[in-house]
Amino acid sequence: MPPISSNAVCITVQQVGTINITPPTASRTSQINTSVDYASTVTNSGNGTDNILLSAISPHGFATAIYNDANSNSVLDPSEIAAGTISQTGNLLADSSARIVTRLAIPNNVALNGQTDVM
Repeated sequence: MPPISSNAVCITVQQVGTINITPPTASRTSQINTSVDYASTVTNSGNGTDNILLSAISPHGFATAIYNDANSNSVLDPSEIAAGTISQTGNLLADSSARIVTRLAIPNNVALNGQTDVM
């Protein structure tokens, strides 16, 4: 059978953004006038490079701050605090991750005893 020629076919794959945060949930018990830290991994599970915007909100209005976990030890170290808060991961290649620590500041207010805050 002789070869058959056809027109060239071009396919363009669109970039798809997918983000995973682990652990998906966490729980801590703390005292008033302290802070609670939550370590997380933000993974770009999409098929292209993305800069992921970060935010944390407390329903009680407690102050929140997000820091880069530069040494990936899941502990907010003095040097990471000194480096300041972040609001984005920076460019993450597909299938790469950024480690972060989110700090929730619990105010000095006795009325908060026994209260639950979900971030």
